[in-house]
Amino acid sequence: MSSCSSINTRAGSRFMNNKASKQGSNFPASQRKLAMSSSSSTIKAAMVAPTKIGPSGFGATEGSAQDIDSNSKPKALQQIDIWAKDGSAGRIDAISFIYADQDSQTVTVPAWGNTEASGKSTITIGSGEYLTKLCGTTANNCVTSLTFSTSKPATYGPYGRSPTTGEQEFTIDVDGDSIVAFYGRSDHYLRAIGAYSGPQA
Repeated sequence: MSSCSSINTRAGSRFMNNKASKQGSNFPASQRKLAMSSSSSTIKAAMVAPTKIGPSGFGATEGSAQDIDSNSKPKALQQIDIWAKDGSAGRIDAISFIYADQDSQTVTVPAWGNTEASGKSTITIGSGEYLTKLCGTTANNCVTSLTFSTSKPATYGPYGRSPTTGEQEFTIDVDGDSIVAFYGRSDHYLRAIGAYSGPQA
């Protein structure tokens, strides 16, 4: 698989919206920082709200939609668990994660997918460290690999299969902000994945 830094294809043939747009705010990171320094409390609140990148994620339409609680406002990821098969026939079987919300409460999101089919790998994101990039591949209606990069800097992965012809590559790069949570689709595999971004705090 290509290294995470080299993947820049933002849409594959199965990217459900066919465009990697951001819902909510279209400001670049520099303008968001300026807006947050404004004296307007309304603007400040809008910039703190996480932004859903997608809006439908990268992958297939199979499986059930998975998302965080709509009433929860994630602030920072603390842990990611990935169940994956490696090798040429590999894939991502499941993902779960833990984040801190804006009320400083810890929220655990149960696994999306099948946790019985493969071994688990855990990524722990330390205090002051932020997830800044997610790269991956999709094929045969599944997410086949994932690679995570943080502000440390550190790279975790790739988890999943070795590169093969016909895979679609994608990157979610939040450009100075932080990936604070995920959404996607799953059944007995992880079928699609997307992310929420927010300011590094």
